[in-house]
Amino acid sequence: MSKNTNQGIGFTVFAAMLGHAFESYDFYVYAFLTTVIAELFFPSTHPYLSLISAMGVFAAGYLIRPLGGVFFGYLADKHGRQKVFVATMLLLVVVTVVMGLLPVYAQIGWWAAVFMSTLRLLQGFAFGGEFTSALVYVNEFAPDGKESTYGSWFMVAMALGYLSASFVTAMTAYLCSEEVFKQWGWRIPFLIGGFTGFIALCCRIYLTETADFEALRQSGKVAENPLKETLTTAKKQMAYFMGLSVLGTMDRVIFFAYIPIFLNTVGGLPLSKATFISVISILVFIPFSILWGKLADHYGKRFFLILGSLCVVISAPLLFYLAAQQNVWLSLTATSVYAILLSMYTAPSILIVRDLFPSHIRSTSQSLGWNIVNSVLGGTSLIVATLLIELTGSSAAPGFYVAAGALVSFIAALAYKEYA
Repeated sequence: MSKNTNQGIGFTVFAAMLGHAFESYDFYVYAFLTTVIAELFFPSTHPYLSLISAMGVFAAGYLIRPLGGVFFGYLADKHGRQKVFVATMLLLVVVTVVMGLLPVYAQIGWWAAVFMSTLRLLQGFAFGGEFTSALVYVNEFAPDGKESTYGSWFMVAMALGYLSASFVTAMTAYLCSEEVFKQWGWRIPFLIGGFTGFIALCCRIYLTETADFEALRQSGKVAENPLKETLTTAKKQMAYFMGLSVLGTMDRVIFFAYIPIFLNTVGGLPLSKATFISVISILVFIPFSILWGKLADHYGKRFFLILGSLCVVISAPLLFYLAAQQNVWLSLTATSVYAILLSMYTAPSILIVRDLFPSHIRSTSQSLGWNIVNSVLGGTSLIVATLLIELTGSSAAPGFYVAAGALVSFIAALAYKEYA
């Protein structure tokens, strides 16, 4: 493995982490503002139809991710990681700021819905390349044997993005009257996100190209067609990678977005208490992600991938059942244990791409596999979990759904052969 000596790994991880926190922030800000966006951009005589329209646009951002992933992954394998690292962040910053400045339906009619939908699609397109390009970039800068340590900071960034989105949205709504919030206050979270993204963009501009890609370029071994090579030479690795991505993808929605809804609607807790429990469990998730990352580098990623996914398979149904017992302390204990077990899996899973794919197709392969799994499971997990409760009448139903996804990742982890 070639070494990168012209740039500190700390600054590299910071630039990637800040960008991913911004991506996570944007993801959850739209979710938190869905009811307001529905009213302002998708008005209807039936409020339910407005909400469904806004949620549909939200889901569409997921469906387009594979296209963005393939597009930006291809460019990263052909022209360099750093250029794509900057391009995806620039697109996200522009889209987020424009979202916060859009005129609403009352001002321009249905063009408001068209513009919001277009921006959400562009956002999803950029998301498809941003996260995976950041992973590949940091992976190729990370010293051998330290991949999980640095990869765990992506999980920290995702958690901080969620917490920041919930805090900024809640504080804006608290400081504004309901009328003012609907008039212009809802724009503030988007504009704050754009400012954060601009800082991340400035950091990324000063980053250098990875030594891995420079070696490819100097040796003339840059792939002629990275997508074609991925589909013809890396099918087995792609299957492993997609299987390993299932649990982390599902729980990005279930753990971060669905838990407060579940505790409120199924567990019968007031929304304020449900949100408080969710925040505490995320704060538990952060230090354990760092701990498991360090341990995985010491004892081996495969061991923690197997152990973490197996623990989730065994415990998820019981934890969801306990969390729904209308008891704050029981719910807090169950969600905190869930956070610890989930972080055991996600910390070592985040930077496994160097183990599976050669450098000349690495970005394309990861972008394609990750975004296919995200488009299928990321946008549907919340809906599926809700429907399972309706169909079965069991509060443990989402836990069985999570356990099924964890079982897929467990099987993939058994088959995964760790890089030496």
